[in-house]
Amino acid sequence: ERVIHEHSKSFFSSDADSSRASVRMGQVFGDSGSNNLAYVVLAGNQPFADADRAYYDRVVTALRADSAHVDSVMDLWSQPLAEPLVESADHRVAYVLVRLDGEIGSAEAARAVAAVRAAATRQAAPDGLRAYVTGPGPTIVDSFDELDRQLLLITAVTVVVIGLLLFMVYR
Repeated sequence: ERVIHEHSKSFFSSDADSSRASVRMGQVFGDSGSNNLAYVVLAGNQPFADADRAYYDRVVTALRADSAHVDSVMDLWSQPLAEPLVESADHRVAYVLVRLDGEIGSAEAARAVAAVRAAATRQAAPDGLRAYVTGPGPTIVDSFDELDRQLLLITAVTVVVIGLLLFMVYR
């Protein structure tokens, strides 16, 4: 399992339509060709205040500084004309699109998702504001992590059952 985590390859074939479209989109828009996309979603209890915007700016700055894991950050919330596209009508939810290193499902992609989550949690969020990291890349990482936890549970139960059977047969 450790080898799989450290050396896994892409979850999707590079020939898949979605992978080719992601690469093409990156080429056309002068961005990365990675298919590992994530969204950092900010959700607040009240409409956004200056402290929430400051937190967002710190997270975006941290993401842009992490060139080892982050290929690009699409910061539309800072653009007055594009702001309504990434902020909810009640001004309580906003997001930033992040294109990460590595192909979805690969070990590099998992490290990139972990780095984005760390960047979002390392910054002190104002009271009532929560940051979530979601999207295709993080969803696959979370799915693999959950499968690993379930596999450990199944293995433990299997060992116990085999032990009980052996004890009953050879008591």
